Amino acid sequence: MKIRSELCPCGGVHAPWRCPKIYIPIQGVKDSFFGPSPSIFVGRAGYPNVFVGPMGSLGDASTSDTPSKWFGMRYADIINLRFSTIRSKEMHGIQNKSRLLLDMQDIALAKRPTDVEMLFKKKPSYKMAFSDVTQPMGPSAELHKLTLAENPKISA
Repeated sequence: MKIRSELCPCGGVHAPWRCPKIYIPIQGVKDSFFGPSPSIFVGRAGYPNVFVGPMGSLGDASTSDTPSKWFGMRYADIINLRFSTIRSKEMHGIQNKSRLLLDMQDIALAKRPTDVEMLFKKKPSYKMAFSDVTQPMGPSAELHKLTLAENPKISA
């Protein structure tokens, strides 16, 4: 996979995993995750059945999904931050109500990242792409089970 030079932090045309300015934290990614979930993912492809799932942060959860805190950061640092965010996904109809959706609402409304435990069907994999429309995404995996490890703090 080649990326366009204007989207790569170093300006080169090469495979994204070869960019000298990007460090990809592949080690430590397993078929389960325990840690903070700063936000949720809601896809758009296949509407009305779309992929949804909580995000998990391998790095700094307070900034990994907060673009307002990225101001002044180098592009390579933002990309590294985003590549250290695990995207879980499960196909879900927009009309269906489930425990997953209730838990995701709690995560989305929480004042701070909520600790979660996610079990995946397979080990998350990287499929890197740079786009001028979407944020860089880290590893992705289909969700098998989600458990909230703490009660989310939601402001009134």
